[in-house]
Amino acid sequence: DDNADNLVFRIRIVADDQDKGDTEEQVDRMEDDAFLRALEQNMLSDLTLQGIEQITKVYMHKPTTDDKKRIVITPEGGFKAIPEWLLETDGTALLQVLSQPNVDPIRTTSNDICEIFE
Repeated sequence: DDNADNLVFRIRIVADDQDKGDTEEQVDRMEDDAFLRALEQNMLSDLTLQGIEQITKVYMHKPTTDDKKRIVITPEGGFKAIPEWLLETDGTALLQVLSQPNVDPIRTTSNDICEIFE
């Protein structure tokens, strides 16, 4: 479950009989704690668990200024600025974001000029 309080990622290390050689000898010589630390460092730097690789962090907030609020037409025919949750990111990948099933392409923007040009 992605919404659990504590997410658990279990890893099983399986030795393949075909891959015997230098790497297995290096693993055998390496202490268990050093091997686990090296594995952890490798996985944290190279593995993408979920999401879009170029987007490193997402900030979720409700805007307080009218320029970022959504403008809607009231039943009386007037305009009203209503705040709605926004997602702002570190990193850009506009094409990949737009290809996600629950993303509204009309209201999705990017401030990366080169990416918009592509």
